[in-house]
Amino acid sequence: MPPLSPSRRQVLSGISALAAGVALGAPLLPRAAQAAGTDDFLAVSRSLVGNHALKPEFAAALQAAFAKTDPGFGDKLKTLRGLIGDGPVTGEALKARLSDAPPEVAALPQALLTGWYLGIAGSGEQAVCVAYVDALSNVEVADVLRPPSYAYGAYGSWANPPV
Repeated sequence: MPPLSPSRRQVLSGISALAAGVALGAPLLPRAAQAAGTDDFLAVSRSLVGNHALKPEFAAALQAAFAKTDPGFGDKLKTLRGLIGDGPVTGEALKARLSDAPPEVAALPQALLTGWYLGIAGSGEQAVCVAYVDALSNVEVADVLRPPSYAYGAYGSWANPPV
């Protein structure tokens, strides 16, 4: 078989087709694989957070960010779901269930909670900021506090000295 030597035009056409497919929402994984991963992610998240009103858009973005920063995320998540189950779990029960789990699975609940409450997936150089306003730390206090760094009012209105 002759060596593969695609022309520049063929390579650019392939890249363009892939980009168009992604932009139009074409799945990169089969729907069944996406659904299984999403079900696991939402079930584990609901068990940990104790909140069944999680935003699907935030969940999808957070799950994609975790999968991007950790290639083994799906397998760890599936293992964690098997340990936790589908219902709410207390801190003590979670600690007991994770006592014999591999360290990378035992560390996953903290990473997921950090993702939901701070809107950040991963850590260090690999960290991805997924959300700010929709992060649960801001949602939980939204009835009293507005997220910091947002100025409400006309430009410069925050600079008026008190009377």
